Amino acid sequence: MKRLVILTLLAACGDNVHLPPMFYHAPPDGGKLRLVRDDAASTGTSLVLDFVVGDQPLTGYSTGFDIRVDASKMTVGAFTPGTPLDLGTGTPAAKAAIGTTPNGSQLVAVQSQKATSSPADATLAPGALLFTLQLDAVEPLVTGVIFDGATDVTSAGLRDRSGTTVVDTADVAIGKLEMIAPP
Repeated sequence: MKRLVILTLLAACGDNVHLPPMFYHAPPDGGKLRLVRDDAASTGTSLVLDFVVGDQPLTGYSTGFDIRVDASKMTVGAFTPGTPLDLGTGTPAAKAAIGTTPNGSQLVAVQSQKATSSPADATLAPGALLFTLQLDAVEPLVTGVIFDGATDVTSAGLRDRSGTTVVDTADVAIGKLEMIAPP
């Protein structure tokens, strides 16, 4: 009898559960760099993701990622560079955009220090916010995967000033972004 009551209560509450249309599944634990959801800044049709340093300090000069995306479901909104990498003066060497390649659409997000004001690599503390990226849903909402960090990351990481890879793609944890259109 208890089981029937619990199942009835769960069934009755089930229709009250509303997921935001853009749902980001957190990446698996680990990763020297991580792409994580900023819950406080995200809204129903706008998802804000933070690119952060994992649990260990790193030293580097430029960072970013390229991910194959379904650009029919989202656009790039605001891109805000973090402060651990020195942006120097003038126009920052930081940007996010969706580009088209022979293999489809790519979300590219990058940030670098400037050689004129930052002649050395930066020390990046665990949890340091490298940049923030806003992704906006495209109307009409169509259910489906926008990107999957397990299969769609074509390049990601951190390099030092000489261009040597400090963190490679395998050590960057990126989750899965799906569009869940309301019925």
